[in-house]
Amino acid sequence: MIPTQRDGKGNPEEDPFLIQETDAVTLSQLNAQQRRLHYIILGLLTGLVLMTVVAVVAWITSSPLFLRPRHHYSPAEVAVRYKDTIFAAGGLQGAARTKYQGPPTDESDKAWKDLYDFGISKIPFSEAIKLSNKTVPFFEYPGEFYVQIDVFHQLHCLNRIRHWFWHAVSHELSVDNRTHHEPDAAETKKNAIEHVDHCIDSIRQSLMCSADVTALTGFWNEEQQLVKAKMDVIRTCRDFESIRDWGMKHRALQWNRTVYVPNPLDGYFD
Repeated sequence: MIPTQRDGKGNPEEDPFLIQETDAVTLSQLNAQQRRLHYIILGLLTGLVLMTVVAVVAWITSSPLFLRPRHHYSPAEVAVRYKDTIFAAGGLQGAARTKYQGPPTDESDKAWKDLYDFGISKIPFSEAIKLSNKTVPFFEYPGEFYVQIDVFHQLHCLNRIRHWFWHAVSHELSVDNRTHHEPDAAETKKNAIEHVDHCIDSIRQSLMCSADVTALTGFWNEEQQLVKAKMDVIRTCRDFESIRDWGMKHRALQWNRTVYVPNPLDGYFD
């Protein structure tokens, strides 16, 4: 029996299939709206997370704690350790002198030489290839390459300046007679002056490069009635003994700089 029509519309009470179809359409539309709302919320949350990440990264990278210098490989960096150190006042403010101070003597010369006098260091190809600058191979040590750790070079320079200072003070010879048989012990006055001039500028550059920012505090000197700088402050330093041990283990006991050796590093640094 065909259902009757009133005003062109079916009677819902007489057409259960129409009711089911209407409910299905309404449910489908509701689900579509929910999905759209879900995507909108998901998009907003994703955008919020991305903006937060960008803001955090920008904040971290602008922080002084994040600013680090470009790393240039050193074979001795495996020996770097840090320790807290208090610098010796070295005769100032009533402090005792260190063994490195005073006019050159056999004892003080030995103390200085023990700090740096290891000769040249040698490293294998696997480490030489990591350097930022190309070096040269040894003739005496096949497969080993030349390096000199700069802190030892700086200490050598400072020791040279120390000798010249005390010679100037005592009006002795211009060429140090306590060089312990160094190859340049008999160098001319002109060459000696050039060497010391190099040492002074080399140490200047090293000090500027290291740029120790330790804060030296002040104290009131009751006797002199003025504020003076406190020299014996605590600071965090690289453990020199650890780096010195590395130098001792890698020293090249023989080295003839007049012998040319074909360099397997050619092509890696060009």
